[in-house]
Amino acid sequence: MSVVCRLASLFRNLLRRARVEREMDAELRGLVQMLAEENVRAGVSPEAARRATLLAAGVAGGLALAAPAAGLLRDILYGVEPLDPVVYGGVIMVIALVGLTAALVPARRVTRVDPLVALSAE
Repeated sequence: MSVVCRLASLFRNLLRRARVEREMDAELRGLVQMLAEENVRAGVSPEAARRATLLAAGVAGGLALAAPAAGLLRDILYGVEPLDPVVYGGVIMVIALVGLTAALVPARRVTRVDPLVALSAE
């Protein structure tokens, strides 16, 4: 295969890949919008509905990818089964604790600043 044919094939594949990514992005945005609208009809505020939908999608995607990844890590795990629910629960708790700490530390600092001082600094 000549170099020109290879470059043409590479360019076509890049364009095709970009189109597929755009289509998948549009599909996922539509799905999130549809699920958020269902939550809004259930009485949730639009922003909270979108946030809950994205959270649920992230959790589902993470769990879906965690099982195959655990199989790949089987050789380096010692004394733990790859799909042990106690380990999954512990990891979820640690990640939640880190996230809460990352959010609370700056929030506590902000509450100590006088609003007038903060506004006059701008």
